[in-house]
Amino acid sequence: MRLLLVRHGAATYWYWRVIGGSKGCSGLTAEGRTQAELLRDRLRLPGVLPESAVLLSSPWLRASETALILEPAFNGATVRHDKDLQEMDPGVSDGLPWDEHAARYGEFDMIAEPDRPFAPQGESWSMFAIRVRGFFDRVAQEFAGNTVVAVTHGGFIEASLLEMFSIPRPGTRARLMPLNAGITEWTFDDAWTLARYNDTGHLT
Repeated sequence: MRLLLVRHGAATYWYWRVIGGSKGCSGLTAEGRTQAELLRDRLRLPGVLPESAVLLSSPWLRASETALILEPAFNGATVRHDKDLQEMDPGVSDGLPWDEHAARYGEFDMIAEPDRPFAPQGESWSMFAIRVRGFFDRVAQEFAGNTVVAVTHGGFIEASLLEMFSIPRPGTRARLMPLNAGITEWTFDDAWTLARYNDTGHLT
C-alpha cells in the first residue's frame, strides 16, 4: 500500500498563538486554503492517484478543511475522519494562549519528560507515539494494496518517522519540520519504507 501523509495548510491558531486542539483550532488562513488548492491540483494530475484512493483526515478543523479542498481529486470518494490522525491531545490547555499554558502547566519538554502529559487530561509524547504506531498497523491491514491520503498534523508526521525507525524520542541537535501542505509518503509490503519526506513541489 501507499500512505501519503499530508500536513494541513497554514492555520489561524498559529498566528493567534493559541493551543490549537479541537476547540482552539479555527481553521485555515487564506494562504492555507491556497496551499491546499495547489496540492489538490497536483493530486488530480494523471497517474498520481488510483481511482480507488482513500481520503482520511484528522477531525480538527484545519485538517478537515484541507481534506475537503482535496476531495475533488478522489473520484467521488468523500473524506473519512479518523481520530488517530489528530495532533497530540492538549487536554485542558486546548484554546489557551501559549504563554498562559506555560504559566499554568510549565514548559512541555517531551525530550526530558516523554511520559508527562502536555496538560491535565491530555496526552504525553509516549501516549501519542503509541497512537501513531497503532494507526500505521491498522491501515496496513485495512487498506492493503491501495493508496491512502491522510491529512494530519506536523507532530503526527514527526512521530511517524521516529516510531517507524524506532528512534525513542526527538533529538536535541536536529529537528524535523514538516511543512504545510507537504507530502510524506510511506509504502508497505512486508515492512514500511519511507519513499519521500516534505515534498512541496506543488507550492513552488
